[in-house]
Amino acid sequence: MMDRQSKGALMHPLVKQALAVFVLLLSTPLALAEVGNPMRFGHLGMGEGLSQSTVNVMHQDQTGFLWFGTENGLNRYDGNRVHQYKRDPSNINSLGADFIWDMTEDAHGNLWIGTNGGGVARWNATTDNFTSYRHNPADSNSISMDIVRAIKYTTDGSVWLGTNGAGLDRLTGRVAIVVPDATRAAGVNLVLPILLERLLAAGMGQD
Repeated sequence: MMDRQSKGALMHPLVKQALAVFVLLLSTPLALAEVGNPMRFGHLGMGEGLSQSTVNVMHQDQTGFLWFGTENGLNRYDGNRVHQYKRDPSNINSLGADFIWDMTEDAHGNLWIGTNGGGVARWNATTDNFTSYRHNPADSNSISMDIVRAIKYTTDGSVWLGTNGAGLDRLTGRVAIVVPDATRAAGVNLVLPILLERLLAAGMGQD
């Protein structure tokens, strides 16, 4: 029979981490209660100015603003009120589509937003407007498709795009030179956020 010490030695490191986090979560409310500072939660919905109640992604930027990507617009919350960003067909500097799948922030505080049908929108933190990058069948350097399900900025200045059926793309350069990635040749087509994280961690698509 295996003794207790042997069982502990065989415990997977991730299981140990999970147990540690679980214990911390159990103990935190008690610790807060002891110092008279219980956890308090608020609600932020359409009644408080959110453009839509289905939130696909949330991000806190370098300045502290909270961003919410919904199925009907992008929202910025400053702690007091919500500012909405939506597609305006008459304004080329607006969002390319209102349905937001994912977002990431670069080193300059700009947001890169993956949309459903509008390609990628880059929000400029200085000018407070958007630049869109979309698929162009006549341009081999355009992104591979306009449905971008996952997006991730990396420290080398690249913005990686996980598409809905055309694999992984990479935006590089100061603005955006699109370099279609070879991962689709390996059969990687639908790239969701968790898969994008794993691909990047494994070095897939790197030069």
